Amino acid sequence: MSMLEFAIELGTTNTAIYQKGSGIVLLEPTLIASSNDTKKTVVKAVGQLAKKMQGKTASNINIVSPVKDGIVEDFNLAKLLLFRFMKKVITKTLVKPKIKLLFVVPCGLSVKEKTQYKDLGYYVGASRVEFVENVLAGLVGCSFNTNLPSGVISLNLGGGSFSVASVSLNSIIAGYTISMGGQKMDEAILQYVLDAYELEISLQTAEKIKREIGSLYIHDTSNLEVSGIDLNTKSPRQDVVFSSNIRRAVEYYFEKVVGAIEDVLNSSSPDIIADISNNGIYVTGGLANITGLENYLKKRLRLPVFILDKPEEAVIIGAGKLLSDKKTLNAMIKN
Repeated sequence: MSMLEFAIELGTTNTAIYQKGSGIVLLEPTLIASSNDTKKTVVKAVGQLAKKMQGKTASNINIVSPVKDGIVEDFNLAKLLLFRFMKKVITKTLVKPKIKLLFVVPCGLSVKEKTQYKDLGYYVGASRVEFVENVLAGLVGCSFNTNLPSGVISLNLGGGSFSVASVSLNSIIAGYTISMGGQKMDEAILQYVLDAYELEISLQTAEKIKREIGSLYIHDTSNLEVSGIDLNTKSPRQDVVFSSNIRRAVEYYFEKVVGAIEDVLNSSSPDIIADISNNGIYVTGGLANITGLENYLKKRLRLPVFILDKPEEAVIIGAGKLLSDKKTLNAMIKN
């Protein structure tokens, strides 16, 4: 019987699936549209289609992410979502294949939280379920040799949370996850536009502002025209939002990130810190695309900083590589 191996990153904002031998086979929003008109949950759409439906459905249809702050919040919806995603990537065959899943998870998960991931895996047909922390998979995705006895900082900036850790010899020396991700920044931008412009915009528009003109450069002149509802007249209105105006909302988040990195450094030994001075910080996740981040972290922490061209794919690519590197994966799992 054939064995299909997949790595899955079930994030608050996006879900990525990597198939051994094929690469990334799915990258879609972690969204599910469903209704409860009957006693049974009826799934209307998932992923990209569900995102297109946001703000455009009847009141009886809910569009949500079952993952919050990097943790599975609604197990029932999560299993229905993952089941649909797996149906997209597994080709129907006469003989049902065995499935092995490697879940990418935030560092510091409790036993109960890991059990939820295991149950998700078994629900979609897996015969074996394993875990790897995002900070470890991210380093592998950045081609850093985690087998070496040499300290490095791994920082993953996700939609629902961020994880930071000092790592050596496939082990997390010190690290944790903070329930503060890109979606919190979206909410802060939405509130800023509401207060400063008296313009009510959607979270999707706030996300677009962050993605297109979010910047840590003080004198960035980027701007974006956005549409919303005038708070006073309740009529549609367009206005121009400037990067410099939303910088406070952006920088507030990254001040927390810098504080977390400093805490990890303070919890590490002098030898590990000496290694980090040379090896630096590897940054992964969608928020690593924020303009000026590399310069900002270098300036604040005085350490080398490395960000790939597609940091949002680094973690799932790293997890995918681990599917073919059993020795390293087993070392990470054991530790």
